[in-house]
Amino acid sequence: RRDVFDVQQRRAAADGADVWARAAMAAEAAAREGAQREARTFLLRIEEIEQSLEHLQLPSRLARLERVRQLNATPAAIASSLSPSTEPPLDYLAFEARFRGSEETIRARQQVYVDLLAGRRQVVDLGCGRGELVTLLAQAAIPAYGVDTNADFVDLLAEKGLKVVRQDLMRHLEELSTGDVDGIVVSHVVEHLPPHAVSHLIETAWQKLPEGGLLIMETPNPESLVAGSINFHRDPTHLRPVHPDTLSFICESTGFSSVEVLRLSPVPDSDRLPLAGSEAGPLAAHLDRVVVRLNELIYGFQDYAVVARR
Repeated sequence: RRDVFDVQQRRAAADGADVWARAAMAAEAAAREGAQREARTFLLRIEEIEQSLEHLQLPSRLARLERVRQLNATPAAIASSLSPSTEPPLDYLAFEARFRGSEETIRARQQVYVDLLAGRRQVVDLGCGRGELVTLLAQAAIPAYGVDTNADFVDLLAEKGLKVVRQDLMRHLEELSTGDVDGIVVSHVVEHLPPHAVSHLIETAWQKLPEGGLLIMETPNPESLVAGSINFHRDPTHLRPVHPDTLSFICESTGFSSVEVLRLSPVPDSDRLPLAGSEAGPLAAHLDRVVVRLNELIYGFQDYAVVARR
């Protein structure tokens, strides 16, 4: 009996050891699988960081910043070479009233910016023109002021009781301290500037905005032939259209963390090429697809805005 009992004990011990070994192996396998998952996640994160660094093009950006530093140009010299003409060769207030649209029309178009700028501590509208956006922001209780060099525009805003500064917009931006404003709007200005001035404007805006600050730039949309080829050249102070891809790229390479493009001012259907309708047959359906594409190319969105977050 004792022999039988000893055998049972040894067998029970062996069974217990087997259970423990299996549990230990399962735990080790689970730990190894967890470590492999963490390693895969870590490698994916490294790949994402590498892609982000490649996207930001840090070496080229640092080299460019070093070249700018070595130039050692003074702000006054930069401003004089970057700003649009302070005196357009026409009555610009009357010109905008005839060709850009009424103030009510422009305020309706710019309503989208009120939502984007809600909660901002201080917004500056550089090149504010007739002050449609400053008016909208004031109505929404969003602190804002305008900057323009045109005496007619400045007087118009002052008559409305709106805060406005008569100053060169680039000089005003350069003289701001970081954090003075957390929202910068530049509407229909970049098309008046040479390429290096556009880059300088965006770089200076990035320097002056605090973390979380917002830069909004609206300009005619060259993706539309009507906007970029016909309407654009009506204004003698325009230099060249700026493609949304180009403006977005400059913002991204400057360091803005989030950049998106809003396409604005659609052409009314009544002004676009008409469609025959699918009921007219398969040939008409094919032609309609061509007409849709032509409408996109010819009568696309008239304006766009780049919204860049610091």
